[in-house]
Amino acid sequence: MTLLLLVVLAAGACGGGDGNGEGNGEGLSVMATTPVLAALVQGVTGDVASVASVIPAGTDPHAYQASARERSRMLQADLLVVNGADLEEGLLDVIDETAKDGVPVLVAMDAVEARRYPGGELDPHFWHDPEQAGAVVVAIGDRMADLDPVNAGGYREAAASFSVDLDRLTGEISAMFAALRPQRRLLVTNHDAYRYFTARFGFEVLGTILPGRSTDAVPSPAHLAGLAASMRERKVCAVFAEEEESTSLAEALAREVGPDVAVVTLFAGTLPDGYEDLLRENAACIAGTLARCG
Repeated sequence: MTLLLLVVLAAGACGGGDGNGEGNGEGLSVMATTPVLAALVQGVTGDVASVASVIPAGTDPHAYQASARERSRMLQADLLVVNGADLEEGLLDVIDETAKDGVPVLVAMDAVEARRYPGGELDPHFWHDPEQAGAVVVAIGDRMADLDPVNAGGYREAAASFSVDLDRLTGEISAMFAALRPQRRLLVTNHDAYRYFTARFGFEVLGTILPGRSTDAVPSPAHLAGLAASMRERKVCAVFAEEEESTSLAEALAREVGPDVAVVTLFAGTLPDGYEDLLRENAACIAGTLARCG
């Protein structure tokens, strides 16, 4: 199969969907800052608690600002679950206000084996590694058990079961990549969000379009030219963007590299059918795309 056909088949084919992690429980009220965190909480609480995400699915968490209604819900919650490492840059003031108001706050990054960017800053994108997410799930189960002792056993049992499922998912995803040759295990992404993924599954991030960790960064022409040269040298055939971001820079980079380079979107904050499917579908997309590169 030619790379030009790959563009037709794969570009825009892997992202999209819906899902906001909203639950209908009537017990404790839990607000999570992102849809992924809401899904992890929901996997622990089931219908015992009411769970909602502050940031809507498909929205850049780095830039989102809470509405007055959302701020009120955070302040009235029994538990606020946040990502940490400044992922929710636009929510930091209300997170601080919520904590000062006495609402318990669980920081997901406190439970993970954190990775850092070259400059030393914490990388907040832990959820691309299911084993790291499993550690967060266990922390959620423990915190829910502390807040709701009557249902403590159920929370901890659900968290343990969910964590085992995520361990199995790690193996499932690893198997998807088993046939990929080492020289094909290269990613070029829109922004630097896949260090946990690459560490877990044996990939290398060749480069990112946006320099640094912020989605607001602006790449220089020299940065893009250097990345294009590296892609040509290493014969990289795809650029991976995320469904919540514009693909215009990715498309410009692909054109610079060559006419047969695909621009492929991945799920980031949108859950097609739950957190596990986010990882599963992204992995299948990456594996299928790179396998067709030759």
